[in-house]
Amino acid sequence: MTKTIHKDGNYTAISPTSPANSAAGKTIVITGGATGTGLATAHSFAVARAAVIALIARRAELLDEVSAKFKQEFPKTTFLTYAISITDPEAVEAAFADVRGKAPAGDVDVVVSSAAYFGHEEGVLGISAQKIRDTFETNVLGPLNLMRAFVGGGRGETVRGRSKVFIDVATHASWILYPASAIYGSTKGAATFVMRHLQVEHPDMRIYSFHPGFILSPAARSLGLAEDMAPWDDDNLPANFALWLASDDSDFLKGRMLWSCWDADELKEQKSAFDADEDLSTIGLRV
Repeated sequence: MTKTIHKDGNYTAISPTSPANSAAGKTIVITGGATGTGLATAHSFAVARAAVIALIARRAELLDEVSAKFKQEFPKTTFLTYAISITDPEAVEAAFADVRGKAPAGDVDVVVSSAAYFGHEEGVLGISAQKIRDTFETNVLGPLNLMRAFVGGGRGETVRGRSKVFIDVATHASWILYPASAIYGSTKGAATFVMRHLQVEHPDMRIYSFHPGFILSPAARSLGLAEDMAPWDDDNLPANFALWLASDDSDFLKGRMLWSCWDADELKEQKSAFDADEDLSTIGLRV
């Protein structure tokens, strides 16, 4: 999609120190926020001076550790933590209600859906039905629970007259065959397709899906991957790209499937192409 391909997020267009990417006054909810891409994304929004950052993850001890570090590094940002599963709709609703009570505008501006389930998979026929259900509940029903809490209850699709932003951290394993990723890729692909439907149903929102890159996350390490196995991307690449997607500069890309390595400036140069073709950079079949 772009001639320039990035391995890290250290360039001006997506930098959290760029005024164009300021998150000042905004309230951000990030799932999977205690590790990996979610954690890095929280850091980027904090550098961009977000007012409130709410981290959702299942492990309370990790959340407490991360929150303590962030509060020391970014004293002007309020950090909230919720040790819940996104598969629990009541817990998600309660967390959003609590965040709204502490948000400057009384609502959430941006949700980054980074939590995912990706356990080791045997051959497809060897995967238990329960594991398939668990993967589907986290990767498909989980983001739907977030979206319901984000826009449900008549709270609407805007905050202070600006579009709410929902960012789906997706994967190119949804359409590229990788060993031992059949159920993970299928469920993540299902979630991304649901996001396209949601964008049509909620046109005042901005909904994005993006492939984060080749990140050596804790989840990747748990599968036996290591530094010397691939030319890994820096985790600030998807983090800063998500921050840029939350800015006004990326509004023409809503409803699309993107890659974090694509150059933001070159994408902006192609705005007319995106405006002319609603299927550009979406997953589908053209014949």
